[in-house]
Amino acid sequence: EETDAMKLHPTRTAFAAVLIAAAVVMSSCGKGTNPTNPAQLDQQTADDVAVMAGADASMNGGVTAELSAGAQLFVPGPQAMPGSISSTAWDTTFTRDSLTISVSRTFYNALGQPLPGYGPTAVRLVATTRITGTMSGHRYRATIQRTGMLDIGGINALQDTLTFNGIGSDTTDAQFSGMMDSTRTVVLHKTGARALSQVKLLKDPNVNPWPLSGTATWTITVDKLVTGGGGTIEKHFSATVVVTFDGTSTPDITINGSFHYRVNLLTGIVTRV
Repeated sequence: EETDAMKLHPTRTAFAAVLIAAAVVMSSCGKGTNPTNPAQLDQQTADDVAVMAGADASMNGGVTAELSAGAQLFVPGPQAMPGSISSTAWDTTFTRDSLTISVSRTFYNALGQPLPGYGPTAVRLVATTRITGTMSGHRYRATIQRTGMLDIGGINALQDTLTFNGIGSDTTDAQFSGMMDSTRTVVLHKTGARALSQVKLLKDPNVNPWPLSGTATWTITVDKLVTGGGGTIEKHFSATVVVTFDGTSTPDITINGSFHYRVNLLTGIVTRV
């Protein structure tokens, strides 16, 4: 039985190449000018990373919310929102809770040719996204900036499942309570690259709103800040976070291949396994 003490608060070849480049760039970024050497993760540090990972994966402003929004970027039939071919301006901007999401879209046919909008020959959508704002959860609050590209397949009306691939970069400033001691305040500044690989989602959320399969991977560097220290770095470390979707609301999270958790995608709360 889960206890309060166990809870944490919350294709392409081109994609892989861009992810590696983004990870290299982002790993050089930090909040301070003289961070300590990257540290090996102990259990407490992994738990702190898992708190952020749970929020980053959740429906409450995380990747699952982005996938849900991505599924609404096209509307089959004559009321479809237009795509963008020559213009780089944002096609649409909308808000979800305290987040502002801007999207530019281009539709493609089976030959890889851009289309003026959604139609019967559209098989794929590429969306460039920008997300800014704040997100909060159980004893968790963060300010985020995200940019990325989603490659969404399966948009033809005859198909019932969307497939998401994509890359992006994240910057997050988070503050939350500790895992084992709710009086411990953790302040983290995170930069990093993320990749979605073959994440499948049913078009009809009434059948199943959760990703059926695929992975979301973050390659991140983190500065743990001294509380009240005005941005003074206490610890600087790197981590690789993998969320493996399985069609349920509680997929696995693995950190550095060694620390294992489950995340509730609805709340962002994470538990050790």
